[in-house]
Amino acid sequence: MKYALFPGCVLDWRSSRGIYLAQEGLRKSSALKSRRFQTGRAAVHPTGRGVNDLAMLAINARNISIAENMGLPILTVCNTCTLRAAQAKYRLDHEPRRLKDKVNAILKEAGHPYAYQERATSRISSGYSMSILRCSTERSRTHWKGTKVACYYGCHILRPKPQMNYEEGDYPESFERLVRRLGAEPVWFDAGRKCCGFHAQFTAEHDVLTVTGQIAASAATH
Repeated sequence: MKYALFPGCVLDWRSSRGIYLAQEGLRKSSALKSRRFQTGRAAVHPTGRGVNDLAMLAINARNISIAENMGLPILTVCNTCTLRAAQAKYRLDHEPRRLKDKVNAILKEAGHPYAYQERATSRISSGYSMSILRCSTERSRTHWKGTKVACYYGCHILRPKPQMNYEEGDYPESFERLVRRLGAEPVWFDAGRKCCGFHAQFTAEHDVLTVTGQIAASAATH
């Protein structure tokens, strides 16, 4: 499988080094092949939609058009990037054509070489998607045997369902199936489907840290 890798704004951060190493390890140990976007990357931070919705659509349309020109589906390593790109694609494909025309006018004015095509063909997949991760997991079975894993999806990869189309949003099972495939044991924990508070990190940092701490504590007790 070949993908256009969209690293987003976190993959190269020192604090996210583990995500990068995991993605590289997956790529080297499986049939997954990825190429980074050839013209850099644009931010798709979730708070931007409330500031300028049209600009956010244009940014995501730009990214999708690059992957489409490469002839590859998009692979992200961030749930929020997956959500924003999928929502933009859904809106541009289903809302009145004038929205797409406005977005393409912005891309043209900015000098971007590609337009967002009618119902763009590039799919958007998360690096945590079962369809990606189930490649070549046999090598890891011995290492993970007997390990208990608390699976936390995060809400951006699950909802809203019409745009994300990621299995059953309220009762997902793909993460657990992957864990079993690796030879480990998935465990249910009380906070496994709760929000981590990401959107409130700038305005209510203490509350966000409290919520994420509760999720980690809940997982640790199981």
